[in-house]
Amino acid sequence: MRTPPPPPPSGSVVRRYLYPATLATTIGLVAYFYVNKEDDTYEYWRAMQSGQVMPFDEDDDEDVDEDEDEDDDE
Repeated sequence: MRTPPPPPPSGSVVRRYLYPATLATTIGLVAYFYVNKEDDTYEYWRAMQSGQVMPFDEDDDEDVDEDEDEDDDE
């Protein structure tokens, strides 16, 4: 009488833990962003779209250019 074949080798560690790790990471990230959402961002974008907040402050760029010009003179 023949003996039954041995059981198949178990899958690799990567194959065994990749799906559960990906699933846990995805659930964790979704839960984190859902719990920690801030309404300040929505208010900022509403204000920017209505023109109350400028996306870039032009004064900062001018200050940097003036500082660079002073360094070139020396």
